[in-house]
Amino acid sequence: MKKILSVSLRHILPGRRDDLWKLYTEIGALAYQRGRYKIAHLLFFRARKLAQRMPAGALSLAASQYNLALIYRHQRRFRKAMAALKQSLCLIKAELGIDCPRVVMLLDALGDTCVESGLLAKAATFYERAHTIDSKIAGRRDSDAITRLGKIQTLSGRVGSRSKLLSET
Repeated sequence: MKKILSVSLRHILPGRRDDLWKLYTEIGALAYQRGRYKIAHLLFFRARKLAQRMPAGALSLAASQYNLALIYRHQRRFRKAMAALKQSLCLIKAELGIDCPRVVMLLDALGDTCVESGLLAKAATFYERAHTIDSKIAGRRDSDAITRLGKIQTLSGRVGSRSKLLSET
């Protein structure tokens, strides 16, 4: 299967790395949604390799790292997921700045990964950072912010008192 996919996709779009990256990513997302995680991993991995060779591929590389992190979380390989998410976060910050919805999404994903791996204090820190940036960007309390505050409050009961943050929002 690996060889067939690789050969056929290269012949469909010869020389267009960005188009091929998009195709690998879209097919990988379909495979992921359908529970075909090995195929999704293969496609996301190839997309990352292509993004690394693209001249202006930082955002594509960040997306590929995020997609791989989803696979690693599903496989319960939390260290790899954390590393991929942190790399994605660094790339996004460098390209788009810190006050960006993608940064908030990645901080939330890091928090979720920490919760799954039992690193509750670290999770609360990521959620708090996401909330701070999100409040600055949006200036309102949407459902994501309320959910995040609930996560922080739940974790604060397990980790230590963080009620000051909750009372300030």
